[in-house]
Amino acid sequence: MTRTGAGFPRARFERALRADSAVASALYTGSLAAGGADAFSDIDAELALKAGCADPRARVESLCAALGPLQFGYWRDRLFTAFVGARWQRVDLRLLAERELRPGPRFAGARVVVDRDGQAVGVVAASRPEPVRLGREEAREELACAIDTQIYVALHTARGALWSAQGELAHRAQRLYALLARLRGREVFGFREAEALLDRRERALLERAWPRAAKRAELRRTARALWRLTETVRERVAEALGAEAVPQLDAHALLRALDRIHARPGGRA
Repeated sequence: MTRTGAGFPRARFERALRADSAVASALYTGSLAAGGADAFSDIDAELALKAGCADPRARVESLCAALGPLQFGYWRDRLFTAFVGARWQRVDLRLLAERELRPGPRFAGARVVVDRDGQAVGVVAASRPEPVRLGREEAREELACAIDTQIYVALHTARGALWSAQGELAHRAQRLYALLARLRGREVFGFREAEALLDRRERALLERAWPRAAKRAELRRTARALWRLTETVRERVAEALGAEAVPQLDAHALLRALDRIHARPGGRA
């Protein structure tokens, strides 16, 4: 059975990297290098090619083929994302010029596969992860946007712009989660790591704040649930950064205003 993720056979790929004289350095990054990869992880690698390498993109694609039959692949600037093998193992290969291999957060903890002149080992040794910091002003702005969302969603729901309201609710839930994650020293993408970073109460609040349909009653329910999540995040921020990081408002007045918006005549179904 073809293995994927952390168990995907990479020996042939690594041999191909070492055998190709155009490859100055090759490093694994991401969860594979950090030791957190599992059966569902992708393979992240940085490939520094020597100056003068003819058609670097074609060279990267041919090296990728050493992982297995290429099922599908595409380029985004200098990142080649490929799916190889019978189970479509995801692979991200980033193309670098040799001169671009220098210390930086991306190489902190990287695992060196090819190092022609010892440069890669030195780069990894000198690289440090970028600390995740959350300042008071940044937290305050994010929380202010969450308050704004309540009025925005109420207006769009009352008007009949239900898909717009639903999209705003989902976006704001993600932003509030990202704010909590940064408060805990983590930079996240989407809702990744929510199971690990949130406590049971926070996960329940987030789940209730997720819109399940573009219907008026559901959007009003979700918006109120999102407000409860917002209040919890406000409390967490105040505990960690102080009351100055939390915008002050009359919450009861806000909720009364939301009810008045929904009671306005003239909304579209």
